[in-house]
Amino acid sequence: MYWLSRHRMLLLTILVMVGGTVLCAVAAGHYAWRRALGDESSQVQRQLQLYGQGLQQRIDRFGTLPQVLALDPDLLHALRVPPSPSERQRLNLKLQRANEVTRASTLTLVGHDGVAVAASNWDQPTTNVGENYSYRPYYRQALAQGRGRFYGIGMTTGVPGYYLSQAIEEDGKRLGVVVIKVELSALEQEWLSSPDVVLASDDHDVVFLANRDSWRYRLLRPLGAHERREMLDARQYADRALQPLRARTEDVLADGGRMVRLLDPALPQPMLWQSLSLPAEGWNLHLLHDASAATAAGRAAALTGGAAWLALGFLVLFVQQRRRLAKHRLRSRRELETLLKQHAQELRTAQDGLLQAATDADSGLSRSLEHLPQGVVVIDRELRLVAWNSRYLELFRFPQDLVRVGRPIEELFRFNARRGLLGPGPVDEAIERRLNHLRSGRPHMRESEKDDGTVLEIRGNPLPDGGFVTSYADITSYKNAARELRSLADALEHRIAERTHDLDEARREAEQANRYKTRFVASAVHDLLQPLNAARMFVSVLRGKLSDPAQQQTSDHIDAALAAQDAILNSLLDISRLESGSLQIRVRTFALSPLLETLAREFGIAAQSRGLQLDWVDTRAVVVSDEALLRRILQNFLSNALRYTPRGRVLIGCRRAGDQLRIEVHDQGPGIPESLQGEIFEEFRRLNDGVEQERGAGLGLA
Repeated sequence: MYWLSRHRMLLLTILVMVGGTVLCAVAAGHYAWRRALGDESSQVQRQLQLYGQGLQQRIDRFGTLPQVLALDPDLLHALRVPPSPSERQRLNLKLQRANEVTRASTLTLVGHDGVAVAASNWDQPTTNVGENYSYRPYYRQALAQGRGRFYGIGMTTGVPGYYLSQAIEEDGKRLGVVVIKVELSALEQEWLSSPDVVLASDDHDVVFLANRDSWRYRLLRPLGAHERREMLDARQYADRALQPLRARTEDVLADGGRMVRLLDPALPQPMLWQSLSLPAEGWNLHLLHDASAATAAGRAAALTGGAAWLALGFLVLFVQQRRRLAKHRLRSRRELETLLKQHAQELRTAQDGLLQAATDADSGLSRSLEHLPQGVVVIDRELRLVAWNSRYLELFRFPQDLVRVGRPIEELFRFNARRGLLGPGPVDEAIERRLNHLRSGRPHMRESEKDDGTVLEIRGNPLPDGGFVTSYADITSYKNAARELRSLADALEHRIAERTHDLDEARREAEQANRYKTRFVASAVHDLLQPLNAARMFVSVLRGKLSDPAQQQTSDHIDAALAAQDAILNSLLDISRLESGSLQIRVRTFALSPLLETLAREFGIAAQSRGLQLDWVDTRAVVVSDEALLRRILQNFLSNALRYTPRGRVLIGCRRAGDQLRIEVHDQGPGIPESLQGEIFEEFRRLNDGVEQERGAGLGLA
């Protein structure tokens, strides 16, 4: 008990320090964790919206294709009257050509009895022709509602895809269904570049798309008996075993996000789960993000909060310790006074020697003071002159007979007062004020400006036995330079602030305009591609009905013009993706020879039609690049070479340059002036080359 009572204050202090540190650390860590988690949740939502837009755009690209095919008279005739083998073969070829143009997976014509009449994969071992699809929901939905949508695994091909169906009608009677299958596996490949887990689930909460194989075909919730029976009847996922996705929710955020702990598939850290509804398809898009950064921010904030409390506690202890030390100083002051008296006696002895040396000088000029750049004057306790230097006489221009040893300093003050050097006001008061200051023995430092603009720095220090030493330094040049530098610095600071503000405003306006432009281009290209693809389908259908060669040639010209327009829109879309940073780049190692051979074969026909000769040089080189983007660049080079070469030869090949490879396209066109070579890489920039019949958009090299 005695020990506790004696150390009670120490224990209380330790308790307050430790308890406050823990409370501050917990509060700061929790606040920082929630704030960082909210920021990451907002970022995840924006990323999820981008994934949703990409998925919806891929589906919308094929949305009008079933409607266009449903208007084809050949398909209607095949459903009205059973086709002969030759007619069926023509239907198969038509669907195959349409499938090659639209780049879908398969196109299938299904009769009223659910049996496939024709299909684009008629020549494959897993052809749809002759298969019964009456149990599929997309078939039933099309016959009942006119159109249908369904995601499932193909029973014939075993390949999953999204089925879009449209009923073919005649006089209000639905004779059959045309079905297009869209494979979404390419979308999963794009998701692989994301470090997060990206999932897509259907209306039964079954995961059918995922960027990780172990997450595909997982149940997000238990299925009811009716739902299981419906999926089995439709054979939606064939023989895939649907395993439950086991997760435990640890926290729910204000924006609907959740912090979950994944048990199966197991993940070592908690994940931030955000979902996005796709009402047009009845799907949900999910993104699982690693929230370790928010946890680390919370820990750092906890450490900072605890450290701040400890610093505050130590500051309080420091102030208390300072108070204790002040009491100790008061007790020891008497001891120090004795020591000061001893030092004062020693200084007095030294001052006596100094005064004796000054008295010995005949004229009062001290040789020991002559080397100083300041004017110096020494007076004794009776306020009489003892010593001075020549600089002191130069600064005040005293007469020769005025300054001498033993002269009272008051007479020098009155002489300066008559010249107006003591400032305005009564002369006697100014002199008395200066004399009282010298008698007080207090050191001082001040600045004084004379009528001619000279600025003096005056420093005074008392001597141990009552005398005084005063120095006068001319600081006029220093003060003038300081004023000029200060004025220049203020002007420069003002100009820098104005330029910085203008640059910030210009940068913000440029960034805002660039974002608006990127969004507008992406939206405009997306809206233009749908009618453009539909127009190409109509042209393809129209060409199949034309027998006149001249009309077929006109149809080919229309299709070529639409293809060129599609290339321009794709170039605009690529530029928009590059500026927004969303263009996926897949760098890998591949041989260059097949790419050059393919380009030479594709552009060789166009070269022959223009009367040109296109040659290529074979190579065994292997490069590391994005094959699709490199192909696009070389296509633009070859297209420009053929467009601007009126006659002669075009050559494509490569040559080594150290560890690098240089791919070159040579033509016999007019060339580009060296002064304009920097402009050809700008968007919508095209030189005035005189080739008016081959006007491009100016995007190939941009």
